[in-house]
Amino acid sequence: MADKGENLVSEYFSHLGLDARKISEEEVKTPDFEVYNKDGKLLFYAEEKTIDESDFLNDAKSGEVICVPDSSFNTLQKKFRTSVQQFRSVNEHHLIPNVLVFVNQSTDVNFNDLIIALTGKGIDTDGELVAIRPVGRVKADHQFVDLCLWFDKDELTNGAYVSCHTRHTEFLENINFVEID
Repeated sequence: MADKGENLVSEYFSHLGLDARKISEEEVKTPDFEVYNKDGKLLFYAEEKTIDESDFLNDAKSGEVICVPDSSFNTLQKKFRTSVQQFRSVNEHHLIPNVLVFVNQSTDVNFNDLIIALTGKGIDTDGELVAIRPVGRVKADHQFVDLCLWFDKDELTNGAYVSCHTRHTEFLENINFVEID
């Protein structure tokens, strides 16, 4: 499934006129891509994380109904934290932007779950932002991911700057991935 997600991300960047070059996996886990402009300048690193049903149904057998606590927030946080480790392996001092791309193949989670997982806050029925859950260790990792992009199935649907006003935010805004507030 990850290959499908990586292909989707590579095609998306290509559509933007960017060259996503696969980084070969060595003993140390690295991000999936170095992304270059048409002049061959390295613009940012990108890591793709696929989300599918297997992330939530590890012990379930086909057709089996199970009742377990919602693991979506923990799953998203784990994928986020793993990506930070991968970014750090090649960009320890965060001199170049890091872009995390989630490719969601599951009907069990959506972009709002990612926001809750990363911030601990959700929107109530009055449209107000309210604390829902603690975020724990993932909060310390916010500074290392500049932008999260979210694909539902094969379509880019959302994006969010994780740590607003980093030195890389303005640069990434000029790439025009999506309209992000």
